[in-house]
Amino acid sequence: MDSIIFDVDGTIWDSTQSVADSWNIAIKEHSDLALTLEPVSLSRVFGRTMTEIADAVFPGLEPAERMKLLDFCFEVVCILLYLLYTLLLFLFLQSQMLNP
Repeated sequence: MDSIIFDVDGTIWDSTQSVADSWNIAIKEHSDLALTLEPVSLSRVFGRTMTEIADAVFPGLEPAERMKLLDFCFEVVCILLYLLYTLLLFLFLQSQMLNP
């Protein structure tokens, strides 16, 4: 292997659905909010600061609670994406070993 491509802007794979799913898990497990985020609503806040995202997504919470819940959302998305990327890397490496 002579190179690795990191896709951080959705050029190859759009992670918006995965992010929405993981944030919904965090919201359900760490709050009493009756909120289900849709990918399109999250895509509108991508690229903003954490404070702006928290204000837009959780306007009914106090600022400290917004940031706390946002931290949980990021933790869950990191875990799930880490597992996904680990699986993809394993499958890629396995295919390289079977077909050198």
